[in-house]
Amino acid sequence: MWRYIIYCLIVVLLCGIFIPDGIDGEIDNIPLLILLISALVIFLVIKSILYIKTFVRAKSHLIKSGYEILSFSFAPMCLRKSKAHHIVAKKDDKTVKIFVLSVSKAYLTYHFEDINQIELYKSTRLAIKPRVGQANIVSGHIDTKMVGRKQLYWQDSDFENATCIVLFNKLPNAVKDSINRNSLFNGDKICNKALLFDIKGFVNQI
Repeated sequence: MWRYIIYCLIVVLLCGIFIPDGIDGEIDNIPLLILLISALVIFLVIKSILYIKTFVRAKSHLIKSGYEILSFSFAPMCLRKSKAHHIVAKKDDKTVKIFVLSVSKAYLTYHFEDINQIELYKSTRLAIKPRVGQANIVSGHIDTKMVGRKQLYWQDSDFENATCIVLFNKLPNAVKDSINRNSLFNGDKICNKALLFDIKGFVNQI
């Protein structure tokens, strides 16, 4: 909720800076506008490169390991007509099916309620600064709240005839599921179905 309020305030601020006073007026602060647009484009390009890098490394590793790539797509789920796997590869009688998740906020906990439903949680501690020059008092209470969701699209048949992998570009603060009590790490199974890897673990173990 607060995030959308902040976005709205930013839009209002930008409108006040750049929108001309009159109907026929020119856009104000054009150099600043060009600078902001350039910074945004650079940010998006860097983010896209980092996103695609995981896919390229995974595909390259599979090919070097003797796999044939049957299908490959790095388009985000929201832009894809098909909800098929990001990568499907085959070697002899072994098939590997992969969904890739990009982690931009590593401090979040990724909780798999089931193999397709992922809930993102943020945990915070209350810190109080009582007086100038005194150290902060950190509360022992941890406040945890859900801040987002992600969706995967595994089919039951996937787990019958393939090695299924959820591949992160990097492991977040914690990965948990509804079956295991402890956090999951490279090589562990999510909900006893799909293997969990980050790209480093994938290259080392697959």
